[in-house]
Amino acid sequence: MFCVGLLPLWGTAVRNTILKLLGWASVPFASLLASSSCLDATSEQTLGTTGLMPCIEKIERDIAALRQRNAELTHEIQGDSCYIVINTKSNRILLRQGGRVLREAPCSTGSGRSLSYRWRNWKFHTPLGRFEVEKKVEGPTWVRPAWAFVEEGEPVPVFAEAFERFEPGVLGEFALHFAEGYMIHGTLYENRIGQPITHGCVRLRRQDLEYLFSHTSVGTPIYIL
Repeated sequence: MFCVGLLPLWGTAVRNTILKLLGWASVPFASLLASSSCLDATSEQTLGTTGLMPCIEKIERDIAALRQRNAELTHEIQGDSCYIVINTKSNRILLRQGGRVLREAPCSTGSGRSLSYRWRNWKFHTPLGRFEVEKKVEGPTWVRPAWAFVEEGEPVPVFAEAFERFEPGVLGEFALHFAEGYMIHGTLYENRIGQPITHGCVRLRRQDLEYLFSHTSVGTPIYIL
């Protein structure tokens, strides 16, 4: 776990970048610092120099790890390989190669809505962080999860292999899987592209999806902000 006690010493931009990489971008900094600092007021008064050494050593390890990670990400985005950037605030997707933008297009990301059914709770958001294209599929078939039946007021099939779960033709011509249950895919309702209306996947118009599919490969990095 990263020791946030050091964060006040860094500039705002660096601090925000680190918090975003760690998945803490939405957490108020003051509360994060109060709950997760290596040192609290009592420990600062009582530990002394010797007692502080374990925390100092941990901070040094954290800094070294962050520097290494920063170097890796910098090399990744400044190289010749393509990578995808998805902005969930503006619902825009970019295919970049180094400093060049190869393609920019509107997309649709998670709505943020919630749904509950019996003991199950779902939150429909697009996950943030760094991912990779794990699998590319032509002519994908949607395997309807339980929430899709709950939304339609239909009984949820008991078996995962039930034919009611399989629905071809609704994901467009291509799909790029980047996490369990999450894809970049097409839609039957392109007039709504650009709005945050999905259950977590990223939707694109047909021509943009085709371009993205043909210019990426398994392993292509995906940054979701």
